Amino acid sequence: MAILNIREHRQHALENIGIYRRADAMRGAHVHVMLTRNGKIYQKYFVEAKCGGPTAALRLARAWRDRVAAQNPALALADFCAIVRSNNTSGVSGVSRVDKGNLSSKGLFVSRPYWCARLAVGGGKFRVKNFSVRKLGEEQARVNAIQARADALRELGTLAFRADRAPRLASKPEDLADLDLALQAPAKLRLLRQQEQVGRQKKAQERALKLEARRRREEEDALNAPINRTGIPYIGRYATSTCCGNWRVSMIHEGKRYRKTFSDAKWGGEGNALSAAKAWRDEIFAGFKLKSKIDAATRAHVRNTSGTTGVFRSRHVAQSGIFEYWVAKAPLTKGQPSKTKKFSIAKYGDVLAYNMAVAARESFVASLDGELTIPHRTRRILGREIASKATKAP
Repeated sequence: MAILNIREHRQHALENIGIYRRADAMRGAHVHVMLTRNGKIYQKYFVEAKCGGPTAALRLARAWRDRVAAQNPALALADFCAIVRSNNTSGVSGVSRVDKGNLSSKGLFVSRPYWCARLAVGGGKFRVKNFSVRKLGEEQARVNAIQARADALRELGTLAFRADRAPRLASKPEDLADLDLALQAPAKLRLLRQQEQVGRQKKAQERALKLEARRRREEEDALNAPINRTGIPYIGRYATSTCCGNWRVSMIHEGKRYRKTFSDAKWGGEGNALSAAKAWRDEIFAGFKLKSKIDAATRAHVRNTSGTTGVFRSRHVAQSGIFEYWVAKAPLTKGQPSKTKKFSIAKYGDVLAYNMAVAARESFVASLDGELTIPHRTRRILGREIASKATKAP
């Protein structure tokens, strides 16, 4: 394939001006297009593996280069010659004052000043026209030089700067059509990926809804499931002989045990004994003082080592090092994800990071409402039963 390697020092063919074939670890073998127009660089990469091979990549690169060259014409030679250089002293591009002279027969240097106009003729060639200050005078020689320079620039017309090195447009209409398809492919791929991402998010939401519905069903099933062998909260059945038995109520609240036995023989049968056991259980349960969510969240746990409930020290090991934090965890709320805040010991110091974590925990707890909470499933079931009886009572 006749594409110049960028490291080779030989001229391009005109149809390959601005096109280079290169290879690197990131893109692999690819064709690099680089074109400069009016000080702005246009460049693009065509990876051979994605374009279908070296020939296809070259064809697309030429088409892209030709389109850029057509949309951004090269700088006109007249405009290039009109640029005033930094070392210009006359204020007009291509016009300068020079002193020429020679030695006389007496050995003296004779000065002959001129105003010179440098006239470009294309092809990298130019000619110089001089106007003598001694013959025309300083101002007239300068005016004539400026006028000669302006006339020469007008004669250049639309001739492009370095026209002999301008790329030769060699792309066919089908090449430009293939280029449009190739340029649209990434956008189509991005759109496809966005659609796939939306589909994945929708499926994830559907799965989350199904999991939430399943969790609610499991909670309902757990509430309706038997608490013990009898299925009656805090009441068990014990047989003392082959003909009779008793019902035993057993509850623990704030470290204190409440227990009482109701014998079938004493209460006149199994049914009467069960009714009496339930009545006593409900009376004792109604006297329990329930805790609020805030009280439950601030209860000290026996395994806590930080001295503050919900605050613990965390250690993360990574390739870049070991990182330690003081972490504040928000109280769990039904139906919501858990929240944490961590404070770097390396950044704040051990004491300040701990105090910040304690303050964050207190902020989490303060956001809770004062609603009473029943922590255990058995208590929730019993509370629901008692509330149901209260609503049915006349």
